[in-house]
Amino acid sequence: MASTTSIPTDGMPTELGLLESLVRLYDREIELYGDILKLSHKQRQYITEKKPLVEIRALLKEKNDLLDTIARLEAVNERAKTVWQRKKHVLIGEMPVKLQERFTRVAEMIEEILKIEAVNDHLFISAANES
Repeated sequence: MASTTSIPTDGMPTELGLLESLVRLYDREIELYGDILKLSHKQRQYITEKKPLVEIRALLKEKNDLLDTIARLEAVNERAKTVWQRKKHVLIGEMPVKLQERFTRVAEMIEEILKIEAVNDHLFISAANES
């Protein structure tokens, strides 16, 4: 029996293969968002310690580079995401569940980053007003 992750004769990956690539994509994004989260915490520390602006800018550039990487990964996987959106209500099995878990984790991480960034913005503005 053929594997469900094989490439059909028309050269198009199976739906399961596309879901597996999405799981890998979001696993990678979880790593990248984790790096952004660490940098956001470090940024807060730099602001409260009144580190030089050049050091804070370096952190911002690192975060921006990571976000650019995420955007490129998302763009490369656009077809798989489209298939998922079209078929997510009829797919069953382990892979759709794994994918949903990744979506949830990414969303949680983004929410946490946004909260930290809001505090960082407030701290940065307060520090600038003190100068």
